[in-house]
Amino acid sequence: MGSKKLKQLGHLLAGVLILIHGFSAIEEGNFKSSAGYFGIAIITLLVAGLYKSINRQFHQADVAFFLLEAVTLFYSGWDYNEKGHKALFYFMAIIAALYFLFAFACMIFYDTHHKKHASDKSHRRVRRTGSKLEA
Repeated sequence: MGSKKLKQLGHLLAGVLILIHGFSAIEEGNFKSSAGYFGIAIITLLVAGLYKSINRQFHQADVAFFLLEAVTLFYSGWDYNEKGHKALFYFMAIIAALYFLFAFACMIFYDTHHKKHASDKSHRRVRRTGSKLEA
């Protein structure tokens, strides 16, 4: 599985976890929190679905979305902690820490990968004039 598919799967997993927490907030009657969770879950699931086109336009989008997902997952874990669910809190905190690491790794990898390949490329422009190709 390639790194792009793995990142897309990560966004999908975060969207599903946030969506589940949104449903549990509705069951408790907390409609303001559930609306926020549903909004972030929809954005995250859209990012997972439209990953290629978003990544083509915004190269550092992974970092921003992984950070948003990490903060949201940590906040939902804190919400579980307030309700007395310690195991769910630790689970969500570990998942949020992994998403923070993913964001940091994406930032570092993009910078090193971009610098390495920027120096390798020759910046030639190919023009077509008449029937000949000029380099």
